[in-house]
Amino acid sequence: MSETPETKKQLNPWITPAAIVIAGLLIGGGFLLNSDTQSDSTTPEYLDVSVTETDHVLGNPETATITIIEWSDIECPFCKRFHAVSHALYEAYEGDVALVFRQLPLDSLHQNARTEAEATECVNELAGNDAFWTYLDTLYERTKSNDGLDLALLPEIAQEIAGTDPEAFTACLESGRHAETVAKQEALAEPFGIRGTPYSIFLLQDGTYYTVPGAYPGDILAITIEATLGGAPVEKNQTFIDMYTQVGQGIITPEELTVYFEAEIQPYLPKTETTTESTE
Repeated sequence: MSETPETKKQLNPWITPAAIVIAGLLIGGGFLLNSDTQSDSTTPEYLDVSVTETDHVLGNPETATITIIEWSDIECPFCKRFHAVSHALYEAYEGDVALVFRQLPLDSLHQNARTEAEATECVNELAGNDAFWTYLDTLYERTKSNDGLDLALLPEIAQEIAGTDPEAFTACLESGRHAETVAKQEALAEPFGIRGTPYSIFLLQDGTYYTVPGAYPGDILAITIEATLGGAPVEKNQTFIDMYTQVGQGIITPEELTVYFEAEIQPYLPKTETTTESTE
């Protein structure tokens, strides 16, 4: 009988050890930051950020360690990818992460996006928050992005997914009464200089935050969540995000990012421990 060493990971099982993630994403072509237009990733000071009455929420921002506030365009292909990532993070860090969705249709790029945004608000009005999220998820799943969804299907999908009456839904959408609802959510993006989607704020309970201006890989964002849960200040996570961006832009090397990660982020991550496993 012999004993072989086994490394037991203490990180959330949704992610792999961070050093492997960084190497794999950068070398293996998994680098994905794109958004539909340019966005500012920094702000000169922390602005007042809070959940509003027009927001759509999953989880409990009052108790979650991090609330991910996501501005998104339903016809944006990068938003489609990031929407799946944000849900995966929410599910993986149940209780520690809450989600907030805000509308930001980009009219110059996607002619259907504003109508779809107002359609989701009609479902919210007629069937509630849970139905809103189910309807939103379904639209992201079924559209091919870049105006790939036939708007005539919106009432049909609402009835199928949320059980809304087609006539009531159509009347709501044609009334335009949720144009203001969407506009209020768009206006909340203005202080941050947001000009593209997806754009997210990872908000902590003390009002500090770090920004994620694009469709960043879930593994990279999971590292920042793990570090936050371990006590890392938002400035370190922001620098990690910014440096990851700079690698993609060719400004710095992957090795420089790895050096920063090992010195400034890794100490906040759960430690791994080596155990032994008996085999015959």
